[in-house]
Amino acid sequence: MPSRRPPRPDPAPPPDDPLGADATQPADDGRKVPMADAAAAEAAAGRTPTQPGYRGLRVWQKALELAGGVFALTADFPTSVRDSLGVPMRRASAAVPAAIAEGNVRYTPREYAHYISQALGTIAEVETLLFLSVRLGYATEADIAPLLGHCVEISRMLRALNRSVQPPTAPITDRPARRRSAVREPGIYP
Repeated sequence: MPSRRPPRPDPAPPPDDPLGADATQPADDGRKVPMADAAAAEAAAGRTPTQPGYRGLRVWQKALELAGGVFALTADFPTSVRDSLGVPMRRASAAVPAAIAEGNVRYTPREYAHYISQALGTIAEVETLLFLSVRLGYATEADIAPLLGHCVEISRMLRALNRSVQPPTAPITDRPARRRSAVREPGIYP
């Protein structure tokens, strides 16, 4: 006669604790750390603890605000200029948070730094197009001032993020010197 197993208890956490009392998350070095410690580490890395990955990065959130402001500014451009100046400005402003997000999900710090560098270059492109819109008379200094403030802040945040992502490099003086012979052997060199 087959033995009957008792029913398994429900492994789901109680409704008031969706992650469970002993929920863990993998750390960078492979250890399992409690979620509370992981949230503190995320906050120290510039992320809000309630949002995972790139969505919790303040620089990504600021870049989204910049893109929204640029889209609002270019909506007031005349139809004749919207394609020649408005579209590149919108594309560039949308590319900044996209580059931050794409870099954040990459596997190596070098790849992440590459996308941060792309975002920095695109911020410069947005600034240039904002100045051009004023020079051509489609926007005023007052219109672009808050957007330029966002650009400066985002650039500062991206540079800090880039420094934190890049591994430290050894000074050049720590490398062994390459010795060359001062005497040429006859017949070997033309």
